[in-house]
Amino acid sequence: MNDLKFIEKVLSFFASGPNLFFRGGEGPGAEEQEDLYWTSDAGKLKPWLMCSDTFAYACADCEEITPENFYLLENAADLIQSLPPATSDNTCIDRFMLGTLFVALVRGVQPLPQVTKGIKYDVIREAFETCDPNPVIQEIPE
Repeated sequence: MNDLKFIEKVLSFFASGPNLFFRGGEGPGAEEQEDLYWTSDAGKLKPWLMCSDTFAYACADCEEITPENFYLLENAADLIQSLPPATSDNTCIDRFMLGTLFVALVRGVQPLPQVTKGIKYDVIREAFETCDPNPVIQEIPE
């Protein structure tokens, strides 16, 4: 797959599917995708998912989306979309874990416990546990 076709595939994925990323804030711009970034290296565009403060404290961090790992993003989306539909009584952090789950699958590590402490569905918790069955638990810095 050439670079342009891959970029089109990534853009289509984010433009056509339900947004499964956490976006904080309200008002104008709150609906914009804040987790997807781009860089250009020697004329080649590279898409990245931001995951700052998700796998390490006080850390600016992101993971490149590549043709080789794109299937993990699709698999994570399929898993999250298999959850029961959200209602006003049934909303939870699980629905916003796509980027975090993708990065965990790529790296083979679990996110910080504070990131996942509100997970409601066992299937999502188990997906993180398969990434790293023996995570190193970091203490919150004082």
